Amino acid sequence: MEVEANEIKKIEQEYARVIQNKRSLTEKKNENEMVLLELNMVDEDNATVFKLVGPILAKNELSEAKTNVKTRLDYIQKEIDRNEHLENEFNGKVEDKKRAILKYQTEFRQEVQKQ
Repeated sequence: MEVEANEIKKIEQEYARVIQNKRSLTEKKNENEMVLLELNMVDEDNATVFKLVGPILAKNELSEAKTNVKTRLDYIQKEIDRNEHLENEFNGKVEDKKRAILKYQTEFRQEVQKQ
C-alpha cells in the first residue's frame, strides 16, 4: 500500500508540472493570437514589420511574419493537446492506484475480521 501511495505522489508531481506547462502554453497561445490579430489589421501596402533578433530589430515581410505566427500557433496547439493527453493519462493512473489501495484496504479489513 505504501508503494502505491508513493507512486501516487510521484504522478501528482508530474501532473502538477504538466498543468504548469499547459498554463504557460495557453498564455503563449493567447499572446500569439493577439499578434496575429494585430498583423491582420495592418495595411499590407504601407506595412513595415520588424522582429526582434537578439538586441536588433530586423525588417520582416508582413506575409512572412503572419506565416511565422501561424506556424508558432500550430506548434503551441499541438503541445497543448499533448499536455492534455498527458493530463488525462495521469488522472487515469492516479485512479488506478487509488483503486488498488482501496482493494488492499478491503483485503486487510477482511483479514482482521477473520481473526
